[in-house]
Amino acid sequence: MKKMKKTAKKRLGHLSQVLIIAIILVAIGMTLFFALRPTAPVGPTKAQLSYLAALAQKAGVAITMPATKAEASKMISSLISQVGPLKPDAPATDAQKNFLIKLGYKGETDDLTKGEASQLIDQLLNKQK
Repeated sequence: MKKMKKTAKKRLGHLSQVLIIAIILVAIGMTLFFALRPTAPVGPTKAQLSYLAALAQKAGVAITMPATKAEASKMISSLISQVGPLKPDAPATDAQKNFLIKLGYKGETDDLTKGEASQLIDQLLNKQK
């Protein structure tokens, strides 16, 4: 019986050591993971650069390429405040047209773009509030 208790104590001691080592390894791994993560700001997306270039062309201004997403976003906002958003060329969807009619829009819907339909919907919804 004493021999069994000693064996159990040894196993328990070994398990505690293994557990402590595992905890230390996990802590080291997490430290390395967070320490090696890139902390530099992420550059602008292709969509941001494309939209920025189109806005700059519409405004007739030259721009310097932004280094970060945040910088690109600020530049886009600034240009939109000067020249307004770009008008999407895509035609309004049937769902947009039907919703406009449902909201009481009396104008022609066939030649509307998605952007125009979206703005009209917003205006009509705001009137209902």
